[in-house]
This record gives sequence, structure tokens and C-alpha cells, in this order.
Amino acid sequence: MAAVGYFPVSQSWAPGHWGCGSFIVALLLCFLLIGFLIFIYMIIVPPSGTLTVTYERRVINHPLPSGEKSESTKE
Repeated sequence: MAAVGYFPVSQSWAPGHWGCGSFIVALLLCFLLIGFLIFIYMIIVPPSGTLTVTYERRVINHPLPSGEKSESTKE
């Protein structure tokens, strides 16, 4: 993204968490014995988090080949 003029200004990481509904479903499935496997999975595997990055656009002045004038200096 830096090639087109965007540069990171800030970033924040929010760790993931299992929702209440996931625990309730696992608890209800314990009667079918599959809920215990779901609980073990939820303990071992952490949910993915969210990375938020804010970018700022900056103007990049590319050097012109010798002898050429930029659009703003042409008359």
C-alpha cells in the first residue's frame, strides 16, 4: 500500500473471545456426549482476534527524468 501512498498511522489488536451462545450450545450438547468435545475444543483453540489498522494517504513526489517539467510548472 505504500507504493500508492498509504502509510499506517496506528494499529490496535483486540483478542477474540467465545460468545455466550457457544457455551450454551456446548452445554446443551453435553447430553449427546458431543458437548464435552466442544468444550475441550473451546479450551484448547483460542478464537481469532481483530487487528485494526488506520492508514493515512501521503503524496509521494517521484523524481522526474532530467529535462522534464512537472504539470504544475508547465506553461
